[in-house]
Amino acid sequence: MEDVTIFKFQVLFKYRRKFTSYGTIVLYMILITSYLIPADSKENCDVSCENGNCKNGKCVCFPGWTGTSCQSCGGRVRLTDPSGYIHDGAGNYSTDSKCSWLIDSGQDNVPIHFRLKHYATECSWDHLYIYDGDSAFSPLLAAFSGLVVQETLKNQSHSVPEVTTKSGKAFLYFFSDAAYNISGFNISYQIGGCPNNCSGHGSCNGHVCNCSQGWRGVSCSEEICPNDCGRYGRCNYTVGGCYCNTGFLGPRCNLTEKNGTWEQVAYTTSVHIDGRASHRTVLHGDHMWLIGGEHFGGSTFQQIARFDMVNKFWEAVEPSTVINPPKRYGHTLVMIQNDIYMYGGLVGKKQVTNELWKFNINTKDWLLVNQTGLQVVGHTAHYVNGEMIVIFGHSPVFGYLNTVQKCDIVIGSCQLVQTSGAIVKGGYGHTSVYHKDKIYVHGGYHSTAVSTYKISDELYSFETTTNKWVILHSSGQRRYLHSAVVISGLMLVFGGNTHNDTSTSHGAKCHSLNFLGYDLGCDQWYTLPEPRVRGDLARFGHSAEVYDQKMFIYGGFNGLMLGDMFQYTPGKCEKYGTKEDCISTHQGLRCTWLDKCYSLEDAEKMPGTRVEPWCKRKDIGKSYCENFTSCPSCQENTYNCTWCGHHCKSKDNCSSFNGLQDTCSSHDQGAECPYLHNCAACFLASANCTWRDSTKDCFHDGTTDQAVLAEGEVDYQQRCNPPCSSFNDCGNCTSAKCMWCGSENRCVDSNSYVASFPYGQCLEWTTEEKRCAATKCSELRTCEQCQSNPLCGWCDDGSNTGIGHCMEGDNQGPVVRNGSIVLTKPALCPAPSWYFYSCPLCQCNGHSECYNNTAICKKCTQNTQGSQCEICAPGYFGEATNGGICKPCECNGQADFCEHDTGMCHCRTRGVRGNFCEVCDKDNRYYGNPKTGTCFYELPTDYQFTFNLSKEGDRYFTQINFMNKPGTNDRDLEFMINCSKPALMNITVAVDGKPETTRVELHSCLHNYPYKTKFLHKDYNFGEGTNTTFYVYVYNFTTPMWLQISFSQFPQIDLITFFVTFFCCFISLLLIAIIIWKIKIRYVLYLSRQRMFVQMQQMASRPFSIVSLDLQGGNDEEHLQLKEKPLPQPPVDLRKRMKNNLKPCKSSPVAIEPLRGHKAAVLSIVIQLPTGDEDFTPQGQNGLAIGSALVSLGPGIQRERKSSVDHSKSDKSKHKGKQAQSPTSDICV
Repeated sequence: MEDVTIFKFQVLFKYRRKFTSYGTIVLYMILITSYLIPADSKENCDVSCENGNCKNGKCVCFPGWTGTSCQSCGGRVRLTDPSGYIHDGAGNYSTDSKCSWLIDSGQDNVPIHFRLKHYATECSWDHLYIYDGDSAFSPLLAAFSGLVVQETLKNQSHSVPEVTTKSGKAFLYFFSDAAYNISGFNISYQIGGCPNNCSGHGSCNGHVCNCSQGWRGVSCSEEICPNDCGRYGRCNYTVGGCYCNTGFLGPRCNLTEKNGTWEQVAYTTSVHIDGRASHRTVLHGDHMWLIGGEHFGGSTFQQIARFDMVNKFWEAVEPSTVINPPKRYGHTLVMIQNDIYMYGGLVGKKQVTNELWKFNINTKDWLLVNQTGLQVVGHTAHYVNGEMIVIFGHSPVFGYLNTVQKCDIVIGSCQLVQTSGAIVKGGYGHTSVYHKDKIYVHGGYHSTAVSTYKISDELYSFETTTNKWVILHSSGQRRYLHSAVVISGLMLVFGGNTHNDTSTSHGAKCHSLNFLGYDLGCDQWYTLPEPRVRGDLARFGHSAEVYDQKMFIYGGFNGLMLGDMFQYTPGKCEKYGTKEDCISTHQGLRCTWLDKCYSLEDAEKMPGTRVEPWCKRKDIGKSYCENFTSCPSCQENTYNCTWCGHHCKSKDNCSSFNGLQDTCSSHDQGAECPYLHNCAACFLASANCTWRDSTKDCFHDGTTDQAVLAEGEVDYQQRCNPPCSSFNDCGNCTSAKCMWCGSENRCVDSNSYVASFPYGQCLEWTTEEKRCAATKCSELRTCEQCQSNPLCGWCDDGSNTGIGHCMEGDNQGPVVRNGSIVLTKPALCPAPSWYFYSCPLCQCNGHSECYNNTAICKKCTQNTQGSQCEICAPGYFGEATNGGICKPCECNGQADFCEHDTGMCHCRTRGVRGNFCEVCDKDNRYYGNPKTGTCFYELPTDYQFTFNLSKEGDRYFTQINFMNKPGTNDRDLEFMINCSKPALMNITVAVDGKPETTRVELHSCLHNYPYKTKFLHKDYNFGEGTNTTFYVYVYNFTTPMWLQISFSQFPQIDLITFFVTFFCCFISLLLIAIIIWKIKIRYVLYLSRQRMFVQMQQMASRPFSIVSLDLQGGNDEEHLQLKEKPLPQPPVDLRKRMKNNLKPCKSSPVAIEPLRGHKAAVLSIVIQLPTGDEDFTPQGQNGLAIGSALVSLGPGIQRERKSSVDHSKSDKSKHKGKQAQSPTSDICV
């Protein structure tokens, strides 16, 4: 049933990332096998055991798997099946993983084929290594990283790589760091057979493919005539390719001569030339010379080779001298007549050199010229006007260099150049080309701070006659370890590592296929069509040369060290018939229009011809200028910028800063200091730069007096800490905050890992001292730890208790290194005791034996515990693994147990501290001596304290002690304590240094039942001059808990004094309240008077006016006569009429007189006085009154006022010259 379970998971992970047309069948198989698994294998575990079985509620992983659900690869496993799959586990792979697989065919010289179904890891940091042999000491074939192939991508522009080992064995090792993780890998393998099963286009015979007609290659994957050469060609199987019609090109004859074309160069060779990267090539006549490079090969690596560009033939070149330069990569070559000058590079995989060697191509002899320049790798060099100019690079001492060196090749002396112009940032892995007295530098790997870095897309030009830097338009595509050449005024940039993020990769970012063009005359970038050729062209670390107006790409790295060659042929300008097509084409060269279309190079050769630039640049300077933070960089660029005040702006926008356009005379001093991220580089600068170690930055103070050495360097050794490259062991390296690579025994800066190991040479790195042991076999103490390191194996001592020691070795036995030569020495650990891919069954670390044929330890002895007796028992510490000794904890009796590995004690008493509980926490008021007694918290009198023991660090406390010295001699001492959890308490007292006497013992401290007691002053000698101390011991509690405690000496209350004081206070408060009330009354009166004064002022501000009032129509004279002449009695009908005609009506004002400010007004109305029981008003009175009131002037009143006083035009014309009548018709009278 276990075999069925294993098969289930093999099927699951075989198709875990790609659901093909067989997905339905696979799903049914999974469902069927899931029913065959016993129920108890699932129901007892909380998680699904991905690659293991559930036993006793826990997942027991199959060999090679780890994790709570056996979801991640881990350890080392041996595979012998004829075919299968290797993967990292479900989902994303785990961080900090180390997994290895040994595939053993059981036979020698049997091929094992590996094919990547899916591969995506963090570029340049997480690698999968494939070795042709049984260990990491075998020849390395591949180091995959980044996005190599992803099944979800369609129409991939590069082929799926296949790796074949030939020894009959293969060793795979995967390492991921502790940072990011992504989807991982899925690789199929097959023992025997032919590569890729001959791709379905041939038959396999003795591990060799016999290809069908029309196909060729080791796996029959190359079609001789693709698409039968299309419409414009014919196939010739004898020669092996298409014959294209006139005017057509390409492997399918589908391209015209207008187009730039890529093709693979077929060549022959006298001996095998190993693939390589970061090599250098130079042209001399019809030959290309190749020297150095990083490689995965053995001792047969050819240091020097020559390629015949005409006959397409490689040959190895053997020097005639005895003393020759060691192998290296990252160096430079320049050709001067018949001599090749080689400068710098990384020698022996560890030492960066400043050697300048000369090789004569006629005599084949080497000569060491000198060693005076900077130690540098990843730089570029050109021979200009009798000098070799060295640009940038990375130095193990000075970090990423911004410098330019000029070397006198006759005497070999190199000196730093004082440059001017823009402030540029240099680094590792850029490209540079020389054209018309300028060196164009693009890309590279730069530092941004002491521990950070970035990939650059910047482009600079260096004027060799004036030593001046100018910033040109950037490409917008970051890259390093790419190539660049110039053809007819166009700089062609190809490939490189363009990975610029840390957690994900999209597209071929680690190994780029990008093809760019830069017009040197127009300062403009173009994206050119990517190559579409047979084979995989995506790569970095390659070289490029121009021969016969064609670009040749050789070597490089894409997970494999490549030795192939590709040729790019630019389009022909003369094939364009119109001016518009001519000047707009970008087919690998720059075309210009005269009377017809010419290449720029051909046009410039015509005498008396003026070549038009025909530029169509995009203006992006206005926004880009703000990126420049220094005046020199702002002034020296092609973005049309200028320095305005303290900012860089476009010249068109400088008017917004009052037109202030500063020169850089006052700004250029020390402007380069902030761009230096290394102490030694800071003091190397020509300006007065100073390094601030606290903030790790370089700044200009203008006062530093520097001592410049004869070689042009500053005496940095007395001012800076030793460089990381000077440390030779992991402990010193990591303590200096550097990065240690155990497999290379090399210490590097934390921001230079990628520049130091660009091709995955470091199998494991660390920046923590506690992880140093994992990088060295001899310090690994268990078989499992030992086999996690790909270089190690376990030698058992034969005691059947798990004791042994870890040694460097392979599957056959331990190995011994002799320089670069590794020899297997099985005699150092005979075969029965040597364990390389598995561990002895019994692993009790020498502290127990196992039951017969089991891995179960009988009984752990020697103060150890654990399923494998791997840790010390409580109360003991030490390294229990591999027979280690566990010693009693040394805690001065203040702890019950300590850390089982470090011995750090977990003190049981609050206030006792130290690794061995040897001191009191005086910073927090704990006093005493834990070596002879304990520690007490000093409680002040008359204060209540609450102690909260609920933090994580309090979990070991079971006791806390207090002390108090009463300070008043005539008062009793009261004590109170309250505990949130049950505890025991003792109270003792010591007088005048005599032994303590117990006053309370074994008293229970309970929650909600505070304990209180009193110590009478007459029974003790309290006071400042006495030495009476009370001690409180609270113990036997568990955390979390809290307690409240206090000592107090409050005086007794005098009732007479209390009541007298109380009534005095009461009467005082009452008097104060009365006074406040009186003040309030007076204030209210004051406000009332103020309001009255305001009203009076408002009334006084009324305008004077006269209002005529028409009370009733009729004969006024008659009415007046009635008033003046007394009559016996008026007519009854008239009185009744006057009385009855008075009907209720709506009152309306006769006047609204606005006051000053127009917020209030005086409103006047006419009022009829009451007549009582009489029909008429009393004699001598008219029965009317005028009333006025002060009102607020609101919108409604304003409208009413307006309608009461305005007169229509008709009224004015009709009553002209007469007194105006009020238009109000609803006044009551």
